[in-house]
Amino acid sequence: STGVWRLRVMVDGKQVQRTFRGTEAAARRELRTTMDVRPDTRTPAPGVRTFGDLLDEWVAQKSRKWAPKTTDEATREIERRIRPELGPIPIADLTAQHLDNAYAKWQDEGLSDSSVRRHAAIISGACTQAVAWRWIEPTENPALSASPPTQPTRRMVAPTTGEVVELIRAARHGDPIMAVAVALAFVTGARRGELCSLQWSDIDLEAGTVH
Repeated sequence: STGVWRLRVMVDGKQVQRTFRGTEAAARRELRTTMDVRPDTRTPAPGVRTFGDLLDEWVAQKSRKWAPKTTDEATREIERRIRPELGPIPIADLTAQHLDNAYAKWQDEGLSDSSVRRHAAIISGACTQAVAWRWIEPTENPALSASPPTQPTRRMVAPTTGEVVELIRAARHGDPIMAVAVALAFVTGARRGELCSLQWSDIDLEAGTVH
């Protein structure tokens, strides 16, 4: 909804504030634009390690263990959004507010919560590595205090025995093999891939066992 917002930022150790009229999303964008021109967060001194430097070394280190596809996906997400938004910031100056502003901006741009969580996982992984490499102290890890979109919890509802019996009975009329698969899944807890890969050699009819 449209309203009046007071925007506050720190510039050279002094608080600067002004009034903005518009929607909350527009106010957040305006605040981020204001922060982008702050000299203390966007103009690192020569030789200062930035978050972009950390991303480069972190990916190089992880790529030795990751599958090529994983490396390509992480690199694509870094270059598309993470580096342009956070790369220039000195790693020692990176704060949870920087991360939260980035998460909010990406959501405002239409990125799904799951995509923002993937970006946050990359950022968190890089920050954890920065602690391990002693680029920052453990208490200075901004990813620990940031708030990316949460994963919605889903309540699993298992079918009752009666419902499974009815399902097997209905399957027998149209697809007897599916009926067997449903019955095996119910009594063994086997997953779909395990059921589909079963062979006759895995079954001992006399002993009544399935391996």
